[in-house]
Amino acid sequence: MPERAAGAPAGIVGLGLMGEVYARRLIEASIPVTGFDIDPARGARLREIGGRPVSSIADLAKSSRCVIVAVFNTEQVEDVVEKELLPALGDGSGKIVLCMSTCDPDRVTALATRVIPRGIRYLDVPVSGTSEQVRRGDGVAFPRRQDRRWRPRQTRSQFDPRP
Repeated sequence: MPERAAGAPAGIVGLGLMGEVYARRLIEASIPVTGFDIDPARGARLREIGGRPVSSIADLAKSSRCVIVAVFNTEQVEDVVEKELLPALGDGSGKIVLCMSTCDPDRVTALATRVIPRGIRYLDVPVSGTSEQVRRGDGVAFPRRQDRRWRPRQTRSQFDPRP
């Protein structure tokens, strides 16, 4: 997979409470992180913890092995995926997009049905737990594939630091 190239970062859109925790855990696992947030202070914070902020979602999408969407709500997820990621990547990219925001399940299922045919490998991953619980490793993720053609191992390999 091209995204699995050595050193390719995981991308995170949204560097608030949860996005920063996801970034920290990946960095602690020696996985490079690129991040974007509309608040420049959050990008500066990412730099302080060892990540690399970028100035646009397009820059993040093109350089990342996969993209984690950690924004506030369903509407923001829809905007990020359809108005930012798809135009930046184009159809047929095969990019894995993990929605780790708290969302309306019917709306993210509908979003998946719109973007999967265009080449985004979309995975809804609601997370149970506070940012502190996730930071400690006590949060629980509930991955839900909308596209049954690909296997969970393909997603896991994006975060596996082993060659």
